[in-house]
Amino acid sequence: AMLTRTVDARWSPKTHSLRVDSALEPGSLQLESGLAQVVFYSGARLVIEGPAELRLVSANEAVCISGRILAEVPTPARGFRLRTSQLSVVDLGTSFGINANQSRTEVHVFKGKVELQPGKAGEQSLSEGQAALVQGSELPQLMAANPEAFAAMFEFQERSLASEALRYDQWRLSSAQLNRDPS
Repeated sequence: AMLTRTVDARWSPKTHSLRVDSALEPGSLQLESGLAQVVFYSGARLVIEGPAELRLVSANEAVCISGRILAEVPTPARGFRLRTSQLSVVDLGTSFGINANQSRTEVHVFKGKVELQPGKAGEQSLSEGQAALVQGSELPQLMAANPEAFAAMFEFQERSLASEALRYDQWRLSSAQLNRDPS
């Protein structure tokens, strides 16, 4: 995976200093505050909101130890797996959010469909607009998805895209000025 964007990110001392556009090896990331985006080589993209701890497993799998994560998984990365201590979420080409700690996990589906695989219970599918809460080893409790709970993460993506467009426009302007300079 790669760390592709950050906004006010403050990493735990246990996480060695990370730079934007740097490759990430399997292992743990501890974000104390701010937002960070990790893009997996499979194409899956995670936005992490601190405080959070995420363990990278492979190009197609991660473990959310704690925190809030927004996942966007394009069709080529279908099957991406995000685990917590209560369950495993297998993506079927979608956008979903997770809010997890040691005792409970909430899964909110914003687009498409995911498959929940709680500990001893059988698989369960969640579709767009649905959410589930799993506490300990209990069966999932269904509820409505709450995009407002992940608003800062959706805004992060919009702000990042706007910032990239602005930097590109500034580059084009500077480039045009340099091209007009006869020296």
